[in-house]
Amino acid sequence: MLYTFSDNSAWLIAVQLLDGVGAGIFGALTPLLLADLMRGTGRYNLAQGAVGTVQGIGASSSGLVAGIIVDHLGYNAAFTTAAAVAAVAFAVLAIAMPETAPRRRSVKPDPGLVSRCSGRERLKHLRIGGAANWRLGLYRVASGENGQHV
Repeated sequence: MLYTFSDNSAWLIAVQLLDGVGAGIFGALTPLLLADLMRGTGRYNLAQGAVGTVQGIGASSSGLVAGIIVDHLGYNAAFTTAAAVAAVAFAVLAIAMPETAPRRRSVKPDPGLVSRCSGRERLKHLRIGGAANWRLGLYRVASGENGQHV
């Protein structure tokens, strides 16, 4: 959409740089997102292939569709149409995409076990808050390790 605001070459170069940054972020996050979504299914490579196929179809068909729009309505209409398609894709993503971050379980520490820790260690455990870190800290205190807590 930014292409429609100016035909100044400096502006177009800046827009291309911004487009490159967006493509880099997209390229880096796609495998991470697929890894989260496909975890434990054994279908990560299938998902990578499906995403690559859809991207290829979109890249090859967008030139044809944009060319037809440019021929009939001009460049501004083509860029506006591309922005509208991107907005629809973003809306679908925002509505249909599940959260991939693991859910946090709130674990209440056992007060009897906490009382064995010193005041500083107790604060560290309460700040960390995770059950695994809590158990690790209690193990270190119970076994006499006085090293750094993770």
